[in-house]
Amino acid sequence: MKHWSVRQQLLAAFIAIAAVVAVFGLSSLRAATALNDQVRTITSQDAPSIVAAARIQYLSMRLSTSADMIVVAGYNKDRQGVDAEWDTIQQSYAELETQARTLGESTNVEANRGRARELMVAMAQWKTLAEQAAVAAKAFRTAEADRAMKDSEKFSDDIAEALTSQML
Repeated sequence: MKHWSVRQQLLAAFIAIAAVVAVFGLSSLRAATALNDQVRTITSQDAPSIVAAARIQYLSMRLSTSADMIVVAGYNKDRQGVDAEWDTIQQSYAELETQARTLGESTNVEANRGRARELMVAMAQWKTLAEQAAVAAKAFRTAEADRAMKDSEKFSDDIAEALTSQML
């Protein structure tokens, strides 16, 4: 470099700086692309899964509360109250099925797919018991309605809560 002219030295320095900038630029581009891929995964898969799991958790609590209210309506000999709560259960249960399907389809986590399947099995058992509670409450057989509702809680309160909390 001693024998290089000022012009050659400036050109060499410029080339070296350009090479360093190019290396940093490519490195930054790779990092940005990787970050973009992670953000895309979060927004397209992880976020919908988290939203579905949280919604399922809410719905399982709502279903449990509606089952309790059916029994209360039975004690009060309020057939319209039983019918209204049963309608709420039907709507909430349909949404729970939709959310479980969304969770199963959107997650990349195999364990969460399994949990979504387990949840639907447990909630199908819950629905059978809730229906028994509703039928008994409509007939004002409150002890039977109360027993069916309490049996249903192990599915909605215990199993559903445990499965969804593992997903979040």
